[in-house]
Amino acid sequence: MKDVMIIANPSSGQKQAEDYAQQAKEILEANGRFATINITESGDDVVKFAQEAARETYNTIVILGGDGTVSLLASSLKDEDYRPEIAILPTGTVNNVARALNIEINLDKAVKDLPNLTPQSIDAGLVNDQVFLSLVSTGTIPESVFEVNEEEKERLGPVAYLVEGIQALNEQKSYRFSLNIDNKVDEFELDLLLIGVSSSVVGLTNFFKDASYNDGKLHIFGLKKTTLGDRVGSIANWIFDTEKVQNNGVLTVDAKNIKIELLNKDVSTHVAVDGDKGPSFPVEISVLPNYINVLTPDQK
Repeated sequence: MKDVMIIANPSSGQKQAEDYAQQAKEILEANGRFATINITESGDDVVKFAQEAARETYNTIVILGGDGTVSLLASSLKDEDYRPEIAILPTGTVNNVARALNIEINLDKAVKDLPNLTPQSIDAGLVNDQVFLSLVSTGTIPESVFEVNEEEKERLGPVAYLVEGIQALNEQKSYRFSLNIDNKVDEFELDLLLIGVSSSVVGLTNFFKDASYNDGKLHIFGLKKTTLGDRVGSIANWIFDTEKVQNNGVLTVDAKNIKIELLNKDVSTHVAVDGDKGPSFPVEISVLPNYINVLTPDQK
């Protein structure tokens, strides 16, 4: 059994991934571990290295990347007989997975924390055949995320997504969905639909109140079609209401499985999976309880 494989994605968010990979190797080896570094040039490399780590039974994968890279790594291990534990050094724009797990966002501190982290078993989601660790989304706001270019991400960070999201709220466009939620079917006209596996959405760590990464549930939020003022009010009330009382403008429910069909026949669109382009409709999403062990700070 080999020990630690460090996988660094230099194209994610912060560009110092290779430097931090070397720092991680040094601090791990100073604490009695043995680490190798692999630098990726594409998503295919993340898959290749992760599967190599699984098949050669590495103890740990340290991944430097954003939410999309972390979920790609998790998805690449779906069919492996053995899954190494993973440690996350967040170098993305939002880093929602890391925030939900209380992993340090400051990279200098995150690297120093590595020897003191402990494994926590977490759930994942499965959308069609793709694993995700954070969020599946669809609607005008998620579509706007794809308008954010790499330069804006580097310059503005999460604010770049916020700017595009506010502009998208002003659009008079919604979709009609058929939602089969744990075998109960209904239709909704929605501007936004979110399905998460933790409490955190785009860095808002209490978006789904009382949700956790190991509760065995999907957490669903829909923003219903209304006037612009009502849409803004509904989502603001939800974000800032610590009790998360459902109002008439939103749909919220927990589930094990959801099947989503787009009923607008003249529209071709797709879901976003942890900020990256995902499959087109229809989609089926389910929870994968205790999918993988992630190294996190002591939760006490």
